[in-house]
Amino acid sequence: MATQDRPALGLDGAGNRASRRVRSSPTRFAPRTAFGLQLTALSGFVDATGAIQLGGLNVSFMSGNTTSLATALVDGQSKEVLAVAAIVATFVAGAVLGARLAATVAPTKLPVSVLLVEAGLMAAALALAGRVPDLVASLPLCCAMVVQNILRDSVAGVEIGRSFVTGTLYQLGQELALPGRPGAPRRASLAAATAASLLAGGASGAAVTLTYGPGTALLVALGIVSALCAWRLIVGPPTCPATRPET
Repeated sequence: MATQDRPALGLDGAGNRASRRVRSSPTRFAPRTAFGLQLTALSGFVDATGAIQLGGLNVSFMSGNTTSLATALVDGQSKEVLAVAAIVATFVAGAVLGARLAATVAPTKLPVSVLLVEAGLMAAALALAGRVPDLVASLPLCCAMVVQNILRDSVAGVEIGRSFVTGTLYQLGQELALPGRPGAPRRASLAAATAASLLAGGASGAAVTLTYGPGTALLVALGIVSALCAWRLIVGPPTCPATRPET
């Protein structure tokens, strides 16, 4: 059976973490893909809830927030500037936290560790909801989403499990433009599935938030994270995840 190389973490001669190549069977793609798509759908759910609470600002998409920050600065909207700056700063702090987790936790334990941190942050957001301004209550969600990006994985040349899909949509266009390349149909289908999972998660998050309120939506998100964590504890990690410190 044909195999495909994938990156994994190991230890070099000095005891430091180092990249190595291992052989991965295509039969491992299914659980890895399922886990990645579930993470992306969860990102869409949480970001839709946050966007409704924050009047259109995002808790995980910093490109749009950076543009909003620039617009607010030029327009002299001090409250908007402070709000977006707080979200961006929290995003960076979450990236630091995620990188430290990736650097210190064993790869086989990383998925559960990240999900536990994510669950704790969502529980904090739920506890703050209604007691503090919506912006403050949403900051733990921002941190949770960027920490989750540590679990992104590369399957057949497509990164899945991320909380954003700009690059994925760009890759989808590239694969559709050159469908004759080896593996292009598979990469295109994975990219499309990733984008669709974010869309489905976002639609679900918006529906729950608008119908039952943000508190219920946060409970649902926390339940999803808890279920994913329990699943990983039972069946173990689908593979050594792409634990690169960049997010």
